[in-house]
Amino acid sequence: MISCAAVSCSNDSDMDYSNEDNASGVNTIEVKDGASPDEIPKTTSDHNDFLIFKTEISVENPKTNEIQEGIVTVRLDAVSEELVDIIVADELLDFAGITQAEFDIEIITYGPGDGDEDPNEDLSPHTACIEGCKDKYTDEDGNKIKGRGACKGNCWVDTTVRLFKAIL
Repeated sequence: MISCAAVSCSNDSDMDYSNEDNASGVNTIEVKDGASPDEIPKTTSDHNDFLIFKTEISVENPKTNEIQEGIVTVRLDAVSEELVDIIVADELLDFAGITQAEFDIEIITYGPGDGDEDPNEDLSPHTACIEGCKDKYTDEDGNKIKGRGACKGNCWVDTTVRLFKAIL
């Protein structure tokens, strides 16, 4: 059993709107525990900005009934909303018996499915989630609506949870 203790959002008091520049010139908007996608700030700067979603998940090994909690951090490009990376807490990786590099390969393979882009075929749960975000957070003129990046971030968290369930 895997549960998501907090889904990658927050209320306004927990949100960091500062977009502080750091030494690498990368800006982040960190979203924590509980805000709706509409509450996430929209960025207007270049591709060095990221939406970062930190979520605590609990993973249960069905064979031993042991439970491990840890943080999963999903980073999306704030402009394109494409996945940059997913960082999994070491304790979760150790619990599943995989490395971060192995997880990275598995999430890309597991998430989007087999790459078949035939719209008449069934979509993987991940692809269906992403398509749902596009449908819900795109206006009739094809423009992004605030919250689409957060929705996609939640899709990646969900896929991460499903991957851990498949591994264990």
